[in-house]
Amino acid sequence: MKRQSQPRSAQQERLHELGLTQVALWCRVSEAAVYKWLARRPTDSPVPPQHLPAIVAGCRAAGIALDPRDLWPALPQLDQAA
Repeated sequence: MKRQSQPRSAQQERLHELGLTQVALWCRVSEAAVYKWLARRPTDSPVPPQHLPAIVAGCRAAGIALDPRDLWPALPQLDQAA
């Protein structure tokens, strides 16, 4: 029996658009780790928070426009709570 996959969230889709191998390089983790994030983390926050700065920095260095809220929509609420 083939396992039914759930549709990707916008955050998961954005991570795929950036390239899972590239994200792994920026975060200095294995590509398998990135796949585990996608499989195990909540769909609205597929990236562990400690890796978000590395992805943002990698995108900037590569000339890719990325708003961190593309991967973590809850960031505005975190800013307000601080």
